[in-house]
Amino acid sequence: MPRQQAQEIVVVTRKGVRAECVSWMGWVVQLNILQVADHFGPFGGLEKFIYDFSRKLAGQGDTTAIAVIDKEERHDWGSETIDTALIPRDEEQWLAFAKRYRPDLIVWHTGPATASFVDRLSTLAPVIATVHSPVCPAGTRLFRDKDEICCHPTGAACLMRWYTRRCGTHPEPWLALEAMTRNGKMLKTLRSCDRVYTVSESLSRFIEIEGIKPDRLRIFDNTFGDGTGGARRCLPCKYRETRKSCTCSS
Repeated sequence: MPRQQAQEIVVVTRKGVRAECVSWMGWVVQLNILQVADHFGPFGGLEKFIYDFSRKLAGQGDTTAIAVIDKEERHDWGSETIDTALIPRDEEQWLAFAKRYRPDLIVWHTGPATASFVDRLSTLAPVIATVHSPVCPAGTRLFRDKDEICCHPTGAACLMRWYTRRCGTHPEPWLALEAMTRNGKMLKTLRSCDRVYTVSESLSRFIEIEGIKPDRLRIFDNTFGDGTGGARRCLPCKYRETRKSCTCSS
């Protein structure tokens, strides 16, 4: 596919910073791209995506750094080593690292552990997020009592449904509250991102339910076109349409 045909140009202007990027098939200009993730290691779909994404960026002449709060030294994704920076759970150290790197763009691979750090880093550069799995306190959006999909926005009622609909995985109330707090921070950061990329239309709809504006949502091909035809753009349905198709009860 010709480069220009695969490009979806996203122009973001904030405090004099103008980053021109394209979805996942290439970049308009060479950028310093800071990736942020909770974890990096030799297992997991997200970790594989980070590895492939980093190699693709390097192959296009971009520079990238990966900052995580947890990592394993070895990985089995390929022969090329992906360098990652292990940063403690301290906002000032995250801010200092980002200032040294001077990113043109921050790519947040959405996770609860790094949400507050990314919120702080958003003052330095535009932020786009990738979402690879459901965003909810339980992490599944599944009512286990009847095997139904949850179509409710996150809120105080989640604590009740944690027990009545058995969506929670732990019976202890303090763990439920902790999960809701983590999810709340993650959603707050997602709502402030300049773009939010999801791996499927259903995930995109669920993200819209949580208050992410539709014009900020995109669907991307996390295989980079290997067997799926390349990146594609698809805005989610309206909130009322999602609610209409939802059959779950409260």
